[in-house]
Amino acid sequence: MRPILLAGVRHLLRHPLRVVQVIVAVALGVALFVSSFTSISGIRASIVRNAKEAAGNAQWRVSRGGGRGVPEDLLGRIRSTPNVVAAPFLNSSVTLLRPRAGKLVVVGVDMGSDSMLRLYGSKRALDPAALARMVLTPGSILITRQFADRYRLKARDKVRVGAPEGASELSIAGFFDDPGAASAVEGQIAFMELHQAQAMVKATGLLDYIDVAGVSQSELKKAAPGFVVEPVTALSPAAQDALAQMESLYGLSLVAMLIGCFVIFGSVQVTVLERIKEIATFRAIGASRGQVVGALLVEWLLVGLIGSGLGIFTGAWLATSMLRIAMSTVNAMVPVVKGATAEMTPSAAAGGFVVGVVTVLFAAMLPAISSVRESPLLSLKPHMYRLKNRQALGFWLGVPLLAAGLGLCALVGVSLVTSLAGIVLAFLGLAFAMPFAVTFAAGRLKRVAGARLGFPGFLATDNVHKAPQRTGLNVIALGGALGIMVATSSLVQGLGTSTRRWIHNTLPFDLAVTASDLGTSVYSSETIPDSLVPRIRNLNGVTHVYRVRKSFARHDTGDVMVIGIETRQYLEAHRRKGTSDWARPIAENQEALLDGSGAFASENFLALNHLRIGESFKLTTPSGERSFRILGSVEDYSWPRGTIVTDLETVRRLWKDPNLSYIDVQVDRPERMAEVRANIGELTRDQYALFIFDRNQIVKVADDVLQQTTAVANVQVWLAALIGFLGIGNSLAMSVLQRKREIGLLRAVGMSRRQLQQTVIAEALLVSIASGVMGMAGGLVGGWIPLRYFTFSVTGYLFPLVIPWAHMGIVFACAIVIGLIASILPMRQASAIPVLSAIAYE
Repeated sequence: MRPILLAGVRHLLRHPLRVVQVIVAVALGVALFVSSFTSISGIRASIVRNAKEAAGNAQWRVSRGGGRGVPEDLLGRIRSTPNVVAAPFLNSSVTLLRPRAGKLVVVGVDMGSDSMLRLYGSKRALDPAALARMVLTPGSILITRQFADRYRLKARDKVRVGAPEGASELSIAGFFDDPGAASAVEGQIAFMELHQAQAMVKATGLLDYIDVAGVSQSELKKAAPGFVVEPVTALSPAAQDALAQMESLYGLSLVAMLIGCFVIFGSVQVTVLERIKEIATFRAIGASRGQVVGALLVEWLLVGLIGSGLGIFTGAWLATSMLRIAMSTVNAMVPVVKGATAEMTPSAAAGGFVVGVVTVLFAAMLPAISSVRESPLLSLKPHMYRLKNRQALGFWLGVPLLAAGLGLCALVGVSLVTSLAGIVLAFLGLAFAMPFAVTFAAGRLKRVAGARLGFPGFLATDNVHKAPQRTGLNVIALGGALGIMVATSSLVQGLGTSTRRWIHNTLPFDLAVTASDLGTSVYSSETIPDSLVPRIRNLNGVTHVYRVRKSFARHDTGDVMVIGIETRQYLEAHRRKGTSDWARPIAENQEALLDGSGAFASENFLALNHLRIGESFKLTTPSGERSFRILGSVEDYSWPRGTIVTDLETVRRLWKDPNLSYIDVQVDRPERMAEVRANIGELTRDQYALFIFDRNQIVKVADDVLQQTTAVANVQVWLAALIGFLGIGNSLAMSVLQRKREIGLLRAVGMSRRQLQQTVIAEALLVSIASGVMGMAGGLVGGWIPLRYFTFSVTGYLFPLVIPWAHMGIVFACAIVIGLIASILPMRQASAIPVLSAIAYE
């Protein structure tokens, strides 16, 4: 085996360009995997680290159904358990009026026991004197040093804050350091004595959650039946959603590795063709099939190790840039990531090596086995290798594999692993079927190409026809990368179309008034008081107003969004807008909505939970578990795990909170919207901040979040296209090398260098055009089946098929440009071949 291996290494050293192309293809694929893994791990670690730092020594968090619904008397029951330490919390967001500095998160904490000290120790560096002032002085708070330094605040200074319940003057009792929770909100967080905080936001007797230590989870559940008991580091629903969308990057990494696999396969196959006589000679003098295959695999294993190592370093560098984009993506939905770092972990490095090595071995396995399939005598005739590699069988094997892969991807509700397996099968099916398709198409294009493009066109088509496997795999490699662009564009435009249709049909308002800035956080839970509604209704230009409350509730598959609408006023808004037809199912079932027995469910909720109209489901709310009958389905893109729509009074009763998430307003004339917007803002200017969005602004917020979500994917798509570019360059270089003797003979009988260069360009264009066509067609199919359902398994949304004509034109143009650029070096090599040495080449 050693002589075979040494001969193989010498052969690779004689073809450095080919080896470099394979190394780069492997490195790019590994870099995509490593950067995705490192970025996602960095974000997850940042969220968990911040949660741990904020939680101190606490182990468990007791809450109830996605809202403020934990009664304060539960605290006593939990503390009655031996060895338990329990600390209650009430979180409220208020508007800073003096200084004007956005939002301040006020955390109500219990200072009547030693629970805070026992759970958090000295981590937050609480000054005993400051603590005493906070407890003994009404309206006192502790603020972070970061916040104090930013606005030059000192002890005993006062800040004015506004909340829906009214404006308040708060005295600064002291300062604390909190690198955990405070870091996620830029230090704008304050501690306040629990009962004073309850009084300020009118939530007497209610808590958001209780942090607990010193007891097992099972024992704690017994002490708090009907409540949610989770580890303090458990991710919030919004954070889970954001990370789930980021994890879809693994799918693109897989596609990039498959594209690289085809490039490697082509390189190994040509190497086997070049060495077929040498391999036959080794076998004739006693080498076994296993020794030959093992030597070939070891050769390429060495190349794979080098590429994997380079990919790991490249991935570590790329992860830093991708992490910044990923942090923006996650924080656009919920601001939970702060201080995330792209640290290369042993698991990421090991995973990169495994991915790179397995890809190379997988790509090299079939050509290596093919090299020893025939007897040494037959193998000494190189053309026998080509004759034995007919493509019809591969085509009929590839078609069912492709169908099976698309079928797996189309199964609604399947797991992420199943979706990835479907993508792999689809690519394998293309790999088997494409060579025959290339042979069939090239054989029928020879005469047409010869007639239209002359002898260079005929020769280029003949080159493609004689090397269908190499050409086919490179068409898949580049076409697959371009197809991802088309599929992604189709998906993005489908979401945009769906979102606009949803907003037009579902939301009959002109202006939406809310306490949260949707541009910085989509899933904020801040509320506004019901008392604001009559004040807005009395403004000039306002013709109609209805109330909306948004919250979350626990369901079997996770947290779902619950939207309470003021049913009768909502239907009246649709009547005024002229969209009563869309709202007719709600009108027909409004009695069941009003009495709280039924609810409408989003289409993705029904699909994810395999439910049908007329069936019932249960939600865990702050008032306990409640059952609802499904009255109908609605198209909704508010929450990827599903949305439930019911009457506002049902939500108020179950969540025990009269406040609102939105006040939706209709205006008499479009030209008065700016005036009405300004007047609404003036209503609470000196009390708390309001954010007012029109429908176009909400569409823009949705588009911005979508663009941020796909920004990282776009980086990966272009790197995958680069791998496809290497494949075309590799294919053309191999074509020149394999036909070196033929080129010499053609030159000897009068073919000019210009004609030879035209032949290389024509072959590059043929591959590029085929790749562009495959990219456009495959992108549409991929956007409709694998990517659409893969996205559904990650986000819970099913989008309509949209044909992105502009992007398809760009993709086709990119294919042509990539082909022309890739032909430059092979073209120069072909024209520089000396005629006599080429004729003597064997």
